Amino acid sequence: MFSLSQDNSYVPRALIVDTEPSVIDALKRGSFQKLFSDENMISGKESAASNYAVGYYGVGKTLASKVMDQLTRLAEDCNSLQGIAVFRSISGGTGSGMGSRIIETIKNAYPNKTIIDLNICSSSEVCFHFNL
Repeated sequence: MFSLSQDNSYVPRALIVDTEPSVIDALKRGSFQKLFSDENMISGKESAASNYAVGYYGVGKTLASKVMDQLTRLAEDCNSLQGIAVFRSISGGTGSGMGSRIIETIKNAYPNKTIIDLNICSSSEVCFHFNL
């Protein structure tokens, strides 16, 4: 769950991804900036604009190889990789579209590993429409 950083502190073995840089930049400047490794924060240059297709076929497709390269590095650091947990918001293009593409790519790359997909609804209206 954690790996040892260059300054001998423990950091979560987490990969943080967004299609546009504002959220990642805020995390890098915020109170948790030393908690996560900068190389494990990946962002694109444009928003998926709450559009599944843009997240899946557009921006998500562009970021998928970069995400998988870094995920492979993280997996190789594990003594015995048991599975991968994905936390994503399902109300827009990044979490829904790009998230689906990344999960599909992970499943193809690690077919015998457990993938836990935890979804977050950003509003009660969205959750209501999905009958959650």
